[in-house]
Amino acid sequence: MLIFPYKYPQIASNFLGAVYLLVFLFCVCLCFWAQIANLRCRANYKSASSGLATRLLEVRKQKAFSQQQLAEIAGVHFTNVGKYERAETVPSADVFNRIAKALEVSPDYLLNGTIQDKAKNNIQDTELLLQFEKVEKLNDSKKSLVKEFLDAFILKSTLQQQLT
Repeated sequence: MLIFPYKYPQIASNFLGAVYLLVFLFCVCLCFWAQIANLRCRANYKSASSGLATRLLEVRKQKAFSQQQLAEIAGVHFTNVGKYERAETVPSADVFNRIAKALEVSPDYLLNGTIQDKAKNNIQDTELLLQFEKVEKLNDSKKSLVKEFLDAFILKSTLQQQLT
């Protein structure tokens, strides 16, 4: 292979030029793909962190803490608290737990909100969501009956799908 460029310099230069072009195009495609992946990650990051930021700000204000006070209790710099509340950055797991402890709320609440918030995010059918909220207010025996009906209906639907 080392003899190849010396025997046929014209072919070798064209061949090496083509190889360099292919490598260059591969690198350009790789960089383009990485930028697209990075933009997708940023979009997911922003949507996930905005709920955290909103709840963090709400709870801090409910507890009547300034950013400085919360930062001192949680052991972080006060500018970081501002960044967390503006969704510019997300705290590490350790800092996140310290903030939740300082605010006397669960980390799950800061991340996801209440059970109702989770349901609103996961159930698209608003009528169904309202029905579930009404069922939640029933006594335990009636809730159990509704759950049995739902289980039976889901089982029937699953079996019909498997048979078809």
